[in-house]
Amino acid sequence: MTNLLRLKIEALVRCGDETAADEALEILSKMPDSEKDPVLSSLKGRAYLNKGQAEKGFKISMDLLASTPNLSEGLALRGLAHLLQNQLDLAEKSFLEAADQNPDCGEYYFLLGQLYWNMGEETRKDRSKAHTQLLKAANWTPIWKAFELNPEDAESGAATVDLCMEHGHMDAALEVLQSVIQKATPGSAKWAWMRRGLYYLKVGQHQQAIADLQAALRANPEDWVCWECLGEAYLNRRSFTAALKAFTKAQQLQPSSIYSVYQAAAIKQTLGKFKEAVAEYIQITAQQDYVPALKGLGECQLLLAKTLFEDCRDGGAIHLLQQAIHNLFRAVKLRPDLSCLWKLLGDACTAVSIVSPSKGQILMPTLLCGSNSEQNQMLDQFQTIKVGERCYAHALKIMPDVASLWHDLGLNYHKQACLLSSSKEDETAQVGVLVKAQQCLKKAVMMDSTNHIYWNALGVVSMCKGIANFTLTQHCFIKSIQVEQNNVVAWTNLGALYLKKDNIELAHEAFKIAQSLEPLMFTAGLDRQ
Repeated sequence: MTNLLRLKIEALVRCGDETAADEALEILSKMPDSEKDPVLSSLKGRAYLNKGQAEKGFKISMDLLASTPNLSEGLALRGLAHLLQNQLDLAEKSFLEAADQNPDCGEYYFLLGQLYWNMGEETRKDRSKAHTQLLKAANWTPIWKAFELNPEDAESGAATVDLCMEHGHMDAALEVLQSVIQKATPGSAKWAWMRRGLYYLKVGQHQQAIADLQAALRANPEDWVCWECLGEAYLNRRSFTAALKAFTKAQQLQPSSIYSVYQAAAIKQTLGKFKEAVAEYIQITAQQDYVPALKGLGECQLLLAKTLFEDCRDGGAIHLLQQAIHNLFRAVKLRPDLSCLWKLLGDACTAVSIVSPSKGQILMPTLLCGSNSEQNQMLDQFQTIKVGERCYAHALKIMPDVASLWHDLGLNYHKQACLLSSSKEDETAQVGVLVKAQQCLKKAVMMDSTNHIYWNALGVVSMCKGIANFTLTQHCFIKSIQVEQNNVVAWTNLGALYLKKDNIELAHEAFKIAQSLEPLMFTAGLDRQ
């Protein structure tokens, strides 16, 4: 009967809650000889600690150590009392002494390892030498020792693997996981399956990661974190539909998980389901200013606007562009250091050039306009494109060595030049803007001479009135074709150049090749009469 009571008391104390502690203390009060038993006394002290009564627990530990110096139970109890009072150094000292007195007790190593683990990132870094000494002294970490003594303890096993991975001991982590999984029965050892899945995910073995995470879910199909990890594994394998299902399941189990909603939206964006992606991005951005979601929302709205432009639905497209600009501006206010956000803002502002000037009006955030006014300002088409120029310039300040940004800025200048009127005053300004466009595109070509789009754009700008450098234009179109032979745009532009220079035969040959590459692009035959 006494042994059963001992087990019951220990179970109640290890529950850790106050109600169980009261029950344990009540049982101990009815056992007259309990104070003479060091194990029962230490359990009594722990019960007081579970009730938050650190002083009573500490007193019992000191009484135990006074009667039996170096008693491991007393040392451990003293360490727990120090821990409750946030006296971490004293707790560490007591746990080390307890482990030294009773090296076969896995709990002491676990308490010690848990203490180090919970000290925080900075303390972990500061204690790297202490950790190294523990590795040498205990032949691994304290938590590992606890796991060796009790391999079925999921908590110490999980902590062992986490600590191994934290310190880069991936082989040791895998060894622990393999040993547990080999002995596991179906539907058990979820922590091991999940961590091995995360290990394989980290090293890029996505198929094995998927198999292990699925095994973990068989043990607990309601674990939303595991579903998110499975979604990541599918995503890394580029199995977008399967990843979407996994993230959707995680979202159903944990509706407050922003990450699941974001990943589902990002996958839908990748699959071209822009309207569905917009709805989910809005679900996130309505709750908080989450920069990746604001970026994705702006991108999708920009892509949807371009689709509407193609369908000649200019009003709806302009409305979407305006929304995209405002959402991207929300993102850029939070992260002005991200070049990609400024680039997307530049794209959205420059996209108004597609419509006629009378339709290209945008209600612009005042800070983007360079104004201190509290109200948004209505900008015309040219002014909006100028804002795009400034956005590209911001992007280039952050990342000046990106060729595509120089190309984008060059095209923006070209759009501005096309809007300038033909008066003498504006002709001078137009030439100045075209020269800027040409300089930007030359920069792009210098940085990446293998991009046929850059060569073609430089050729188009060099052909414009005010520059009209036809030798350079011809060189650019030919270079574009050399880089990418199946290049219908460059062949067509080269044909137009030859036609402009009255070289009908060469123009015909260029147009003929362009027509062979894209027959639907031409509505009439190009045979010579």
